[in-house]
Amino acid sequence: MKKIQNFRIGTWLFTGFTIILFLVVLLGVMSYQQTRELSLQTETMYNHPLTVRRGIDRLELDVSELRLQFRNYILADTVEDEHLAIDAMDLAFLHIDDELDTIENGYLGPEEDIDNLKTALTLWVSVRTINMDKVAAGDIDEVLISIGPDGEEAIKRNNLLERIDVIDSYAQNKADELYANSITLHETMVTQLIFIVSLLFL
Repeated sequence: MKKIQNFRIGTWLFTGFTIILFLVVLLGVMSYQQTRELSLQTETMYNHPLTVRRGIDRLELDVSELRLQFRNYILADTVEDEHLAIDAMDLAFLHIDDELDTIENGYLGPEEDIDNLKTALTLWVSVRTINMDKVAAGDIDEVLISIGPDGEEAIKRNNLLERIDVIDSYAQNKADELYANSITLHETMVTQLIFIVSLLFL
């Protein structure tokens, strides 16, 4: 009789230990999987929405810089001032090429948005090039009309900024979505952990 009782106690202890071990392993596996998923979401947020929005911010700054330096070119009193403005514009264009690559590589939205951005940029640059030639030829009045509120260059620039805003808005919404997903995942992890730990104490 005593041997039977000892056997039953041993069986219960073994079964209980096995259950606890199983729950601990399950807890570890679930924690690893969900931590990995959180890590992947964080990586996605950094490599895509965050990187794209940084590129957008720099692109907008360079568009503003080009506008400013073109006005400096128009108002230049000396050849040296003209060259300084031209050099500044050339540098801004180099930056724009880099920023376009960054945005294109990181953007998760429709490819059409990138194509529209490039098209709008090409059209704006084309009008600017024509205006640069007009300034060099002394046709300042025509250029001033073009860069005015309703002028051709102003319209092309505004269209470019609208294309930029489309990409920026998508990147922002994607970042919000990833953040919301990470919060949901965190809450799920906490709920599962509480459930498993509760089982350990039953």
